[in-house]
Amino acid sequence: MAGVEKRQSYIFGSFVLETSSASLRRGDKHIPLTPKRYEILLFLVKNAGQLLLKEEIIEQVWPGQFIEEGNLTNSIYAIRRLIEDNPRHPQMIQTVSGRGYRFQADVQVVDGSIPETVKSTD
Repeated sequence: MAGVEKRQSYIFGSFVLETSSASLRRGDKHIPLTPKRYEILLFLVKNAGQLLLKEEIIEQVWPGQFIEEGNLTNSIYAIRRLIEDNPRHPQMIQTVSGRGYRFQADVQVVDGSIPETVKSTD
């Protein structure tokens, strides 16, 4: 069917980002994300290693809307608080000053969902 995205899971560190349920978990613990923060994290994870300009992220997550850059900054900060060991010194989401963000963690893509009983090796 055209326009239907494949259900995939993205594993990074001890986290699993599930497209089938639009959710994030660490082991068997679900981590709450607002829909927009989920979209931001998914866009970053799908493009791991690439510099994503702030404008690109805003257009992807809020298409055709006027959104202040501060909304993106606040969302990135909130995501970091959930996934980073030390959000003040992030290892996964790098800020490229004045330009955008880069997701730096290694990402494994798996087709389909991953059962909650599967634990990460990290």
